[in-house]
Amino acid sequence: MKNSLAILLLISLFYSQSSFSQESFKKRYNIKKVNLNLVKESYYKLSQPIEPNDLLKEKKEIAIAAMRKKIEEVSNNYRNSFKAYDLEKKEVTITEKEAKKPDIEHCLMYKIEEEPDFYNNKCTDGKTNKLKGNLLFDEEKLYVNMWNFKYKNNDNPEKQCKDDKKVLFHTFKDGETKTLWSWQMTSTALTIPFKYRPKDGDNDAIPSTFSTSFNAGLFAGYSMGWTKFHHRKKVGNKTIENKVTLGAFLGAASEELSSKNTNGDNKFTDSQTESIGLLSRGFGLLYSRNKINVGVFMGWDKGIGTSGKAWNHDGHLWLGAGLGYDIFKL
Repeated sequence: MKNSLAILLLISLFYSQSSFSQESFKKRYNIKKVNLNLVKESYYKLSQPIEPNDLLKEKKEIAIAAMRKKIEEVSNNYRNSFKAYDLEKKEVTITEKEAKKPDIEHCLMYKIEEEPDFYNNKCTDGKTNKLKGNLLFDEEKLYVNMWNFKYKNNDNPEKQCKDDKKVLFHTFKDGETKTLWSWQMTSTALTIPFKYRPKDGDNDAIPSTFSTSFNAGLFAGYSMGWTKFHHRKKVGNKTIENKVTLGAFLGAASEELSSKNTNGDNKFTDSQTESIGLLSRGFGLLYSRNKINVGVFMGWDKGIGTSGKAWNHDGHLWLGAGLGYDIFKL
């Protein structure tokens, strides 16, 4: 019995390399302030006055002072040039000639990082915990593309807080890890390596069996997952994605009928066999961690044709499992 189980496990590993090729749809991450310190890059004219009650007053004053110092250094030939932004937000190089222009401050913009509106008191109607977005992890930054949203503006109830479509990002420190939850629809072509068919109640004439016959189907379900983003300076980032999927499947299988699995049917002699098709349906629970996949299933196979009714396990419950390593997943 132990040897049989070992063989079945090896078979499941072999088949599962192509059994869990999953496709995801509408994947979105839950975006919360407690998880990510998101900021966006905003541009302001160097000549624009700062309002006394401006929440970004300190940041703006620091940025303005730094740029004015650079202008002075280039004008006095203490440095050759510096990078700045023109009124179209394009990066430009300021040399001594441009720095000495009287209206230079009216031609430049400075850039600062600030929180998006849904992180501050303008949008706190309790729905901000439901914000969703898509992510890109690149070097020390985790970029977020928010899904469209509209929420009440507390400063002005007649207006709404909307997604301003600006690029948002969280900057990681070396060794920092962030964990985010996600949801998505998942579909996959599925092969179940082996099926265990339990004994038919107290009927000793129909014993339990293991089946490794051909089967293939389509599995679809809803996935919940959590992803760990870990930044490692100079040696590359590490992403660990965990996902649990609950779903249903529909497929086809085959079975060879003989006197051993058609008790009570005189059609099959000891030497006579017949292959029939099966309609397979059921439910499954899949867990994946990056390239490693584990699945457990339960279902029912229905024989196709008149001979299918003679099969001992026609329409009976079976249990299945698979363990795989997705060698094609990058």
